[in-house]
Amino acid sequence: MIESQLWQKFKRGDEEAFSRIYHDHYNLLFNYLNKICGNESLSHDCIQDIFLKLWKDRKKLGEVKSIRFYLLASVRRDILRKIKKSRSQDERKNEIAYEQPEIMFSEEEIVIHRENSDEQKRQIAEVLNALPKRQKEAVYLKYYEDLSYEEVAAVMNLNYQSVVNLIYKAFKVLRNSELLKMMSKLQMILVAYRLLS
Repeated sequence: MIESQLWQKFKRGDEEAFSRIYHDHYNLLFNYLNKICGNESLSHDCIQDIFLKLWKDRKKLGEVKSIRFYLLASVRRDILRKIKKSRSQDERKNEIAYEQPEIMFSEEEIVIHRENSDEQKRQIAEVLNALPKRQKEAVYLKYYEDLSYEEVAAVMNLNYQSVVNLIYKAFKVLRNSELLKMMSKLQMILVAYRLLS
């Protein structure tokens, strides 16, 4: 079934369509939220809240080009709102105007050609985790969740060029890292191919 048809059925109150949307996207949303907040319970609660709100407001919802993108943007806004709300008054006074979630890459997520060692995977995860928060989130959404630049911009509430700049800067850091300088050209091509595919 085409996404637009599934969305239409859901908006008309089809519980099976709603269930399919939930089950098709739960793991993706949970993994993303858990990377942001590191709290499985809060991640689960956020997903439940979003789906309850979706069901309740389904007749008011507009058309979506991508259900996946719509849900990622929705849960991101909700989790950041919940994190901000849970902070004490003193912490709120000290926080910067725009809070960025902290994305952490695990060695398992670094998909590299089989010939590469576990040490190289660890080092690449280390380089990625050293990136500023916004760059990490942009790289995660673009290359691990396969969102377009436009979708990443909408999820992160940034303009298109800002996302392109964030990802460019992240690649510049990766290119200049000691690890990538030590890797063979073939290995760098394989890593770049995975990141760009």
